[in-house]
Amino acid sequence: MKHRTYIIFVIFVLCMICLTSPITAVRPTQANYGGNGVKSTVDAFCIGTLTVSHEMQWSQTSNRNGSLNSNPLKPGESRADYTYRENTIAYEGTTTYLKDYSMNGGNVAPGLDNLNVNHIIDFEGDPTKNGLLHFEEQATMFVAGAAGGGADGSPTCIFAAGGSGSGAYKGTVTVGSQMDVREVSARTSIGSASISDNPDAPVNLRYTFDAAGLASDPKDDLAVGSARVYSNVDMHIYDDTYDLNYTKPNTTGHFQDRQEQTVRGLFDLSTTFEYAN
Repeated sequence: MKHRTYIIFVIFVLCMICLTSPITAVRPTQANYGGNGVKSTVDAFCIGTLTVSHEMQWSQTSNRNGSLNSNPLKPGESRADYTYRENTIAYEGTTTYLKDYSMNGGNVAPGLDNLNVNHIIDFEGDPTKNGLLHFEEQATMFVAGAAGGGADGSPTCIFAAGGSGSGAYKGTVTVGSQMDVREVSARTSIGSASISDNPDAPVNLRYTFDAAGLASDPKDDLAVGSARVYSNVDMHIYDDTYDLNYTKPNTTGHFQDRQEQTVRGLFDLSTTFEYAN
C-alpha cells in the first residue's frame, strides 16, 4: 500500500483595527453622478479556457468646488480613492465562475458599501494536460484629509489639534490574494465604504478568502497548488500639513500593519481581514 503524506495549512486571521484617528467618511459631492454606479454579474461554466480581466479606479473629494488635481488640499477637505483589479485565467480544465461586482458613489447612507465584490470559483484541471487556474485580485482604499473643520465646523481629528485646527492625515489599505491551483473551490469577498453623507460614518475595508478542494476524492477535500493572501495598512497623521506631496511633514502618528499567508501543496486556507475606523 502506498502511503501519502498531506501537509495541511489552515490559517484564520481576524484583524480588527479600531484606531482613534482622524479618518472620517468623505462627504458626497456632485461627482457622485447621482445614484448611478457600476454593477456587473458574471456567471460562467467552461470546459477549456476562461479569462477574466477587470480594472477600476474611483476618486472622490468632499469639496463641492474642489478638484482631484489640486494639491495641497483645502482646509477641511477629505478625499478617497478606490482601485480594484482582477486577472483570472483557467485553461485545460472545468471551471464554474460566478462574480457579483458593484461600485457606487451614491451609496452614502451609513452601513452601505461603496465597493462590493464577491467570487465563487470551482476549478478542476485536466491532469493529462496540466490544467491550471491562475487567479489574482487586489483592492486598495486611499484616504486623505486636510487640517481644519469640515463644512459644519466639526473637526476631522480628535487629537493633534493646534492653533491651525485639527490634524491632517493620509493612508492606504491594501488587500488581495493570488492562486495557482490544479483543483480548488474558492470564495472571496470584498466590502468597503468611505463615501457617506455623515462625516462620522466609519471608513472600512473588509476581505475574506476561503479555499479548499472540490471533495471529488472522498479521502480528502484539499485544494492542490499554491495560494497567497495579504493585507497592508499604512496610516500617517500630521499636525497641520495639507500637502500630500510634502516630503517632511510634522508626523504626530503612524500606524502600519502588514500580514501575509502562503500555502503550497495540499491546503485548506481561510482568512478574514477588516480595517475599520
